[in-house]
Amino acid sequence: MARFLDSTVFLHGYLKPRREITPLEEQTKKAAIQILTRIEQGEEVITSAVHISEVINVVESRLELNRALELMQKPSSLREYFHLNGCQRRV
Repeated sequence: MARFLDSTVFLHGYLKPRREITPLEEQTKKAAIQILTRIEQGEEVITSAVHISEVINVVESRLELNRALELMQKPSSLREYFHLNGCQRRV
């Protein structure tokens, strides 16, 4: 059974902090990176469209819209790791 992936795991794992982080935040970041590494190695996860939207909004606010959209288009992007529960892809 797939685990649910919250948007905070992706954000902690991939975004660079804008300030020096506390030891607890460093532990959180390392744990998020470990989770994302397992996903990249094939662990199946599920999430919701709301959580994906949150990731895109945060990335867009930190970078820019084009960069956020680029993230979703790359072969190694998060869209390959997310399975939207109850949704089907239509072309």
